[in-house]
Order: sequence, then C-alpha cells, then structure tokens
Amino acid sequence: MKTILVIVQHRKGRSPGQRFRIEHFLPYLEERNYNIVFSNYLDEKSDKIFYSKANYFRKLLIAIKAFRHRLRDLKIAKKSDVVFVYREAHMLGTTYIERKLSKMPAVFVFDFDDSIWLNDTSDGNKNLAWMKRTSKTADICKYADLVTTGNEY
Repeated sequence: MKTILVIVQHRKGRSPGQRFRIEHFLPYLEERNYNIVFSNYLDEKSDKIFYSKANYFRKLLIAIKAFRHRLRDLKIAKKSDVVFVYREAHMLGTTYIERKLSKMPAVFVFDFDDSIWLNDTSDGNKNLAWMKRTSKTADICKYADLVTTGNEY
C-alpha cells in the first residue's frame, strides 16, 4: 500500500481551495488502497484565533505549535511515497520544511491555486504581513519534484 502525506493548513471542509484541489480526491485514492495521512495544523479553535485581530501572543503560540507539527510530519514523510503540499508547509516565511522534503525519497508535489506569491494578508493579520515571505513560492517550486497549479497566472 502506497502512502500519501497531505500537508495542508486547514481541517477538512474548511478551505474551498483545499477542498477543490485535494480533499475531493481522497476517497478515490483510498478506494484504490492508498493510505492517506492528512496533516493540518489549524483546528477550529486555532483557526478563529489565527484569523482574528490582535491576539498576537496566542498567534505566536499557534505558529510554534504548527512548526512542531510540521517537524513531526518530516518523520511521516520519510515513510511516505508521496508528499503533497498545498500552498505551503508553514504560514511564516520559512521554507525549512519544504527544503527537508526535497531531500527525501518521497515524491514532493507542490500545489497552489492562487496568486500566493503576492502579499495578500487577511484583515486580522495586516499588522503581521511583514512576517510573510511571498517570494518563497518560487523557492518551493524549485524544491518540488512536481508543481501543479490551478490559476490563470
């Protein structure tokens, strides 16, 4: 049985793009005996805090927890056949996780469906826009074995 590690930000059913780009394929893959490991780091409670205004300390804790979650994902990736990353492995400017994935035997698939290389920050996080590094999209494309996109850009 082949294992696919799916790295996303949101829980299942939360993000329209995520649902369209990967979630609706999961039952099909599972029916064909693929083992799907779905890894998201924002649960419903964290999601509300993360997209709210202020709450900076709690957002910092969420970012740290999310990074630790991704470090655990690296262990899973070592045992996976395919690693599918939707948009980015972590919300901050680092590509550390993607660089590590590029050195593993699993096929690293990077998928995005928006102009994520532009600086578009949610209203609740405008004051934290400086922490994003939109140029990381180009770097992740270089690290990936396969890049799939779904936009007109």
